[in-house]
Amino acid sequence: MQDSYVPNLYFDYFAENNNFHAPALINFRNFSQHIPDFNWSFGDDTYSTGFNPSKKYLNPGIYTVTLTGSCSDYEKTQISNIEIYGPPIGLNINNFRVNLNNSNHSGELLYLEIRYNGNYVGSTKAYTVNSFPFTFTFPGDLFSGSNNIHGLTYTGNNSIRINVWDLNANRVIHYFYFYTSWWQNNYYPAEITWEGDTKLFLSYY
Repeated sequence: MQDSYVPNLYFDYFAENNNFHAPALINFRNFSQHIPDFNWSFGDDTYSTGFNPSKKYLNPGIYTVTLTGSCSDYEKTQISNIEIYGPPIGLNINNFRVNLNNSNHSGELLYLEIRYNGNYVGSTKAYTVNSFPFTFTFPGDLFSGSNNIHGLTYTGNNSIRINVWDLNANRVIHYFYFYTSWWQNNYYPAEITWEGDTKLFLSYY
């Protein structure tokens, strides 16, 4: 048998939206070579014979995932443990970034504001932005009066609005509005980026 045809078994995995909180959708990537048959065990009495399966874990816990590959007289097994966390009891905003990549706002005096159920929570200092991308960072840049806000936690189905203000023009140039229950049950973004006038999620917890 030539070396180029020696069977090789290997897989890794990633969570959809980098979300390891239940319910978590885990996508498996199979890098095995020269192996025709696969048997996956996902650690909760569910199985697959697919090449690149996906698995949704509904409950927190540590799951032992086993992949067995076989061909003729060859059989090999790889085992990995995946930890799935419980759903959060609230939305924590304590390590968060908002990026602006719109050079049309060059030279403008900009600041960021957070409102909770319509009420003012805090804002950043105003910055004259001359180079992009420009980043606002929580909690370091967020203040309420003269007090630095070190983190925010929200529970229930409440609304949060993030505004980016042009201080000189006294207008909101960008805003992001969401309900806390949607965020904590579906996505865990750590970063929001605006490219021009288009809002993009770039990074997730």
